[in-house]
Amino acid sequence: MPWPIPTLTTIARPHPISFRKWIAGLLVLVGANAAVVLTTWPKEQSTHVMWFWIKLIGVPIGIFTLLIGMRIRRWTSQRVIAEESEREKGRIQALWKSWCCRSVSVSSAFALLPIDISAVELAESSLDHPVSRQQSLTFQWAHHMSFDAKRGRIAQRLTERLASGVVGERYLQIALVIDATSSSDEAAWKSVMDRALKTAAPELKFNIIGGRPRESATWVESIIDSDSPSGCDACAVIAVQLQPDDTRVIADDQDELLASSECAAVIIFGGKDPAKARASLHRPLSFDGDSVARNLIQLRNTQLTANNPSHIWLTGCDDAFSFDVLQVFNGDAHRGLIERDIDHLIGLPGPVSHWIALAIAIENAAQATTSQIVAWRETSTSQYHVCVVAPAEKAAT
Repeated sequence: MPWPIPTLTTIARPHPISFRKWIAGLLVLVGANAAVVLTTWPKEQSTHVMWFWIKLIGVPIGIFTLLIGMRIRRWTSQRVIAEESEREKGRIQALWKSWCCRSVSVSSAFALLPIDISAVELAESSLDHPVSRQQSLTFQWAHHMSFDAKRGRIAQRLTERLASGVVGERYLQIALVIDATSSSDEAAWKSVMDRALKTAAPELKFNIIGGRPRESATWVESIIDSDSPSGCDACAVIAVQLQPDDTRVIADDQDELLASSECAAVIIFGGKDPAKARASLHRPLSFDGDSVARNLIQLRNTQLTANNPSHIWLTGCDDAFSFDVLQVFNGDAHRGLIERDIDHLIGLPGPVSHWIALAIAIENAAQATTSQIVAWRETSTSQYHVCVVAPAEKAAT
């Protein structure tokens, strides 16, 4: 849901006291009092007595002193209340910004794509990238492999990268996220990943949990708000979507629907050594299709105030959302934002495409000095999600 940041009212400070008006009032009061005293003072009584001067000068000055004292006291009280309210408003705003800018460190990420271009190369502004929109791509190196052979090869490549990123860790909890086609064979996936990781990191103790997390925004937010990711020092996500041997699914109306493109990724969160962090994921912002610009502006004003993004990675988003994103983030303060729709690059999105986009952004954030933005719409919901990936040295705390 959108961040429930309250709209705080503007604190009105009291207007300063106009002493010019008060001095003019004093003169009027003294003149009016003098006229009254002089007309009412007995003619036969001498004016060289103290009581005459008290009534002529002392009374108006006393009344003036009492009135201006009360006014100054009220003004001082109003100013103190306004200053306290401003401090409280600043404290609340700082707490909300701190909550919005909380992040989780990432020590490593790797995206395995169906095209012969690396994740870092995709970020190059001069990239003459292929257009694969509405196409269903498979891994080019696995055209003649069976499903089991391809699964084994992917497990080997992912676990090798995983093992290199968890050196020094004793225990690792792994969430295995697989597409709907592969979920029926989850036990086989776990078994293959288990054997591959034991070969790549024989001294590492680990536990593989299957089936979740599908909604990456919810899962990332849960580990951001936890003291230790998943109850251990480090945790990882392995996300894979593969096409079955028969790459076409026959719908009820006999229309042929192409399966999503093949891709995979591994992301390692947390870790015992903070120096190994290469990037950080800020709290994701989730919202419906209404008020897209307002929600994006909220994210820009809280998470990107001191670090302009260089790239935005999209998946599952329509053209209208893409337009709103560029309008908000490519203004005068963020000019030069490079947009990359990975659905145009690697083909049809699937249930784990958002994990692929996050891995691509993390790889690039680790290489660059600027933030990356990832925006996606998950296939199971109509909600949009936006996440800021920052380099480790510029990670918010």
